Amino acid sequence: MKFYAFIAALTFFYLCPAQSFIEAYEATRHLEPYDHLNGTYNDEFATLTGNANEWSKIMGVFYEFDDIRFAKMGIEGSTLLFDEWKNEGVLFVGNKRYKVANINFHIPQEQFMSQIEGDSTFIYDFRGVDGIAVNDRMFKQLFDNQEGRARVFEVVYEDREFAILKAYSLGFVEASPNPMLNRSRNKIKRNHQFFINDKNGLSAVRLKKSTVLGLFSEEDRQQVEAIAKKYNLSFKRENDVQKMLMLVKSQKS
Repeated sequence: MKFYAFIAALTFFYLCPAQSFIEAYEATRHLEPYDHLNGTYNDEFATLTGNANEWSKIMGVFYEFDDIRFAKMGIEGSTLLFDEWKNEGVLFVGNKRYKVANINFHIPQEQFMSQIEGDSTFIYDFRGVDGIAVNDRMFKQLFDNQEGRARVFEVVYEDREFAILKAYSLGFVEASPNPMLNRSRNKIKRNHQFFINDKNGLSAVRLKKSTVLGLFSEEDRQQVEAIAKKYNLSFKRENDVQKMLMLVKSQKS
């Protein structure tokens, strides 16, 4: 209970009116540089169409929040997926791509955001957005029937038959006075859970041999096992499974 109250305090936001990426884009037919997301204009933007207030809402909404410094609270870790804000991001909207050099993923809110001025962040709205790639890692929003809501997943592997996905969450590790445990400070820990998305829907799984082989027919299973053996790939390691499935896919095509 203490952990959830703590996370709620970290994710207190002030919500401004918003419109989707497509709505804002269609209204103006322009996309301003990302370092001007706060809607301010300079001489370079004097000829741009659109309203400054509307531009402050493109693709998402602004949130303002208290930037609680973990160090001052005796807490290590972060609610963000990436350690730095300087990441190469690409938003996929239909056949268009929009690049941004400042993006991160807020795990509890399952929202992508860019850091703007001071403690303000710009939140990207997934409405009309097919996917968001960060440092060549693809993320998509899918509906989770078990939880009854849309969730953001990282795509580990995807083809026409199935996809292996990964969802993120946070854990809270309390400090201990016991020197043998080496936990002198409270710590926020990133956790993840793998999912399979296929004709049967979305289901949580453990990454292991039976899980991966269960995605294939009996004939194809032999091929997967042969590839794993040939290249010394593990069914329990994400990168190995990704490489394994890409090799299977290339041999089929």
